Amino acid sequence: MKTVLSLAVLFVLAASLSLAAGSDSAGMGEGTGAGGSANEEAGDGNVVEQPGQGATVETTQATMNQGAEQQLQTQQQTQTSAGKPETVAAARAQVQERTRAMEQELQGMPEKTQNVYRNQNQVREAVHALLALEGVTGGIGPQVSAIAKEFNNSVQATIKAEERVEKRSGLARFFAGGDAKAAEELQQETTKNQERLQELQRLHDSCADCDGEAKAMLQEQIRTMEGEQTRLRELADKEGKSKGLFGWMWK
Repeated sequence: MKTVLSLAVLFVLAASLSLAAGSDSAGMGEGTGAGGSANEEAGDGNVVEQPGQGATVETTQATMNQGAEQQLQTQQQTQTSAGKPETVAAARAQVQERTRAMEQELQGMPEKTQNVYRNQNQVREAVHALLALEGVTGGIGPQVSAIAKEFNNSVQATIKAEERVEKRSGLARFFAGGDAKAAEELQQETTKNQERLQELQRLHDSCADCDGEAKAMLQEQIRTMEGEQTRLRELADKEGKSKGLFGWMWK
């Protein structure tokens, strides 16, 4: 009798997850537009495996990551050829330019992808600000810039993980719970980022040759990043605790 019940539960589970995967795939397809394929929207043909689905779906993630990396390289090249900003006002003007470029990136994205990028653009903007501050933060400038590059790598990982959380369908969440892998990745990144923020704060506090404006702008970026890391930790915690109807079987 127990064997029959176990087989019945497994059959219901398999059918439920199959339906959930189909629902997730359909939801992802909504962002590609009528009459167009996902390849046409993504533009680069890259595919990513969606956790808990059993089928690959195409996304704009690789394209957006490449765009973010190109923006960072462009800023570094501009600073090398034209010189780093020598005043806080010039640094802020450079950051505003990058912020406008990031806003333009959102155009044409699927709504759920836009939500993720809007959330995490705060850190991306802070990364550009830290790079722009290199020339006005005295002896700590190179260290601040190095930490900014580490944050840039981290934000690409957290965007990818948060996008999986955002796009997980209600049906998959009901039966299988949250995306445990995405939650774990977010927790890992926020832990490393907390250490980076502590180092940034130490640099800020020890900068004897920074003027008041430069220190204030640096502190603004630290607060912005701290707020975003808090949000990501809460998201990871909530996602990890979402077990679903059958989540107890493997969580």
